[in-house]
Amino acid sequence: MAAIDDHIKFLANKPPHEREYRTLEFYHVDFPSPLRFVKDFTDIDFTLESTAPRDPSTLQSFAALSMSIVEPAENLDGVQILTCSIGATNDFLQDQLNLITPANVFEPVEVIYRKYYSGNLTEPVKVLYLSMTSVEMQGYTKNSIIAEDQDIASKSSGELYTLDRFPTIRNL
Repeated sequence: MAAIDDHIKFLANKPPHEREYRTLEFYHVDFPSPLRFVKDFTDIDFTLESTAPRDPSTLQSFAALSMSIVEPAENLDGVQILTCSIGATNDFLQDQLNLITPANVFEPVEVIYRKYYSGNLTEPVKVLYLSMTSVEMQGYTKNSIIAEDQDIASKSSGELYTLDRFPTIRNL
């Protein structure tokens, strides 16, 4: 949880030499491997969270991609909606979506949104597990994706209470 503490300090001070990295992971049973992208100009390696559904606590490479991500905020219906406009992908993303077979067409494409803080890349400071609900491909220059989580009531929230993080619980 040190990364989260560092991120809170970053939000309060906004030092110019530190920044946030926003990442997206796409997964479907018909994809050869998870697709991991970072909103940046160079590929970056990040450590996944220990609760990740694939490759937990491992260092993974995220490919640089020109994209604009609107971070989700829960609306009145309890739905979190993430929107993403993606720049030039050379049809790579569309080719991956075309790999989905008729037998698995009703299996959702999983989307994991992670936010990292440059001061501590050992764990993400925010993770959201979503499903792709809409995709619009217009060539390789303009693509948009909408992912949402309609079952937010069944998701866990908060954090684990550990003695390192909350030492006063020993006295309870």
